[in-house]
Amino acid sequence: QPGPKPDCAADCISFDDFGRDAPLSFERVPFDHPAYVLYTSGTTGAPKAIVHRAGGVLLQHLKEHLLHGDVRPGDVMSWYTNTAWMMYHWLISGLACGASVVLYDGAPILKSADRLDPSPLWKMAERARVTHFGTSPKYLATLAAEGYAPGRLHDLSSLRSLLSAGAPVSPGQFDWVYDHVK
Repeated sequence: QPGPKPDCAADCISFDDFGRDAPLSFERVPFDHPAYVLYTSGTTGAPKAIVHRAGGVLLQHLKEHLLHGDVRPGDVMSWYTNTAWMMYHWLISGLACGASVVLYDGAPILKSADRLDPSPLWKMAERARVTHFGTSPKYLATLAAEGYAPGRLHDLSSLRSLLSAGAPVSPGQFDWVYDHVK
């Protein structure tokens, strides 16, 4: 059972309105059936292909969502990512918990001649009532360096969890999140 639709704007397409030309069909596959291939980051040599299997990856993601992230039916999850990063697959599996997923396509920080505008993701989070917001430590460091305070500038009352991946979060970034996000 899908969660409620987030309140996006006219630029959002709901799943109900997407792909209505043909009925959905599903095929039962074995637990260890290959689901997708992702590549390692290459930090220890050439990137390596890793085959993720349908049952194992779903169980792992469910464990992480339900036990670690407290993702509940009706929650709204978003992570600034692309389909090549494993966080996209992790995000999409939140649907199995009854959460809704909000995807963002565009630059997370806009540049003008005189300043940076780090508001796009936070405007989206506010408008869609995001409960779980995922990003990278580099993004958090940029916001802190710019003196941006999303908790003061946006209604983030729905936000229960800010998640980060891709690199360690420094103690200063951790403090910045507590002081300036929520």
